[in-house]
Amino acid sequence: MKPGYQGARRDGDGDDVLNPDAPLRVGDKLYGYCGGEFGRDSYGDKRVEAIGGDWVVARETASEQVVFYKGDPEDLTVHRDMPADEGRRGRLAPSSFTRE
Repeated sequence: MKPGYQGARRDGDGDDVLNPDAPLRVGDKLYGYCGGEFGRDSYGDKRVEAIGGDWVVARETASEQVVFYKGDPEDLTVHRDMPADEGRRGRLAPSSFTRE
């Protein structure tokens, strides 16, 4: 575990708020394509089912397809912070949307 790990906590409204520094955990939701980390055909949101030292198994929530990632689980934490209904633009630099 990372020093200072807080995990999920409740905000003032009683909703779970994820600590951005928390490690990936079984049950975490990963949103959308995930930068292609689960293959070029895996576009749906996923739920983490198992984690190893250098691999992650997840299941797409809509299709129930099981997908595999080989690499450091910590590299996937950036994909759990954006709800699908907010779109994918938040991952791009703001300059990507301005015309000069």
